[in-house]
Amino acid sequence: MTKIKSVTFIPKKPKVKTVANRETYLASATDYLRAWFKKAGYEIPADVRVTCGFPSRNALRGANGKRAIGMCWSRTCSEAGINEIAISPYLSGEDDTQEVLGTLVHELVHAVDDCQNGHGAVFKQIATAVGLTGKMTSTESTPQLIDHLQIFIDKQGPFPHASLDVKKTHKKQSTRMVKAACVNNDTCEPDARGNLYTVRLSRSWIEQGGAPVCPICNHSMVADV
Repeated sequence: MTKIKSVTFIPKKPKVKTVANRETYLASATDYLRAWFKKAGYEIPADVRVTCGFPSRNALRGANGKRAIGMCWSRTCSEAGINEIAISPYLSGEDDTQEVLGTLVHELVHAVDDCQNGHGAVFKQIATAVGLTGKMTSTESTPQLIDHLQIFIDKQGPFPHASLDVKKTHKKQSTRMVKAACVNNDTCEPDARGNLYTVRLSRSWIEQGGAPVCPICNHSMVADV
């Protein structure tokens, strides 16, 4: 009797399409959201342009001390006559893709009415219809919108961007420059201001070779250490 080996088939997970370019990713997300807005009764402008960049000074610090993570400009602000949207690079694709797309939805609501109504009643009407809730100046996605955005993320992958925080200060240069001056008042010729020759050099050079020699009078200089 021949034994038949049992074979277990494991379904392959669908491949996630990764997009390397941030603008391409945001443009794809915008196109994906068109049907969502249309279902709610609104049209995303066909020529809206979305980029990743600091939208204004408020991107670093808003009026209430909070960061602004997105901004939409009216068509009248653009020489091309289109709505321009900027998503702050402070957001990270690794951790914040849902927030990136939620911010995009918020700014697209502004584009729908060409930024004519701020965050007032008209904005709230559109925002609520497309799945935004909470305070209109800092909306949150409803569970339904989150699920819809997650479908896009599952297909396209996370937002291809690492957080850029310009508020973080750079480390100061650890090497302090030391001033060395000639003190030979007898034979060294001063400059027009009456100062003897001075120079700045790193502390390591002083420690390695001592104070330099004055090129004017060939006397040893004194380092201010």
